[in-house]
Amino acid sequence: MAAEGRRRLQETRASAAETSKRRVAEARRRADALVAEEREAAEADASRTIDEVITRNEAEREEAERETAEARERAEAEMAAAQEQLSEARALADEAAEAARSAADEAHRRAREMTEQAEEQSRAADERSAEADEARGSVAAEAAALARQVQEAPAVGDLTDRTKAELLDLAASLDVDGRSSMTKSDLVTAIRRASRGRSATPARS
Repeated sequence: MAAEGRRRLQETRASAAETSKRRVAEARRRADALVAEEREAAEADASRTIDEVITRNEAEREEAERETAEARERAEAEMAAAQEQLSEARALADEAAEAARSAADEAHRRAREMTEQAEEQSRAADERSAEADEARGSVAAEAAALARQVQEAPAVGDLTDRTKAELLDLAASLDVDGRSSMTKSDLVTAIRRASRGRSATPARS
């Protein structure tokens, strides 16, 4: 009986040990499977995270490149506009300088022309003045001759044959006052009176 009991106890212990081994092995297997599953899940999460980060970084890089390209285009456009404005400003400055030179040349030309015209007018005025002096001398000589004729032959008919203009010149040579407002007959009378007065006045030495 004791030997049988010991045998059964050994068998029970052996069975328990085997069961424990199996359970431990199963537990290890499940643990390894769980670890592998967790590792796989962690790796998948890490891969998704990495992909998301890469995608986000790529999008940010593309956005940065796009913004950089747009900024470069704007800068180039602004530079081109500035260069165009500078060219226009230089062209306007050149045109203004040319216009100023042309205006100055035109002003000098007109000044020369005006100077020449003034000199020509001055010469013409001098010539007209000389001609007027000569004409006045001729008229005075003619009036003096006519006055002498009147004094020498005081016939009314000789004066009435004269025109009013000739009578006015004769009255001027005799210093007749108010002659410009006289009629032709008044001029004849005044000239006759003035000529008689002169003939009655003794000549001055």
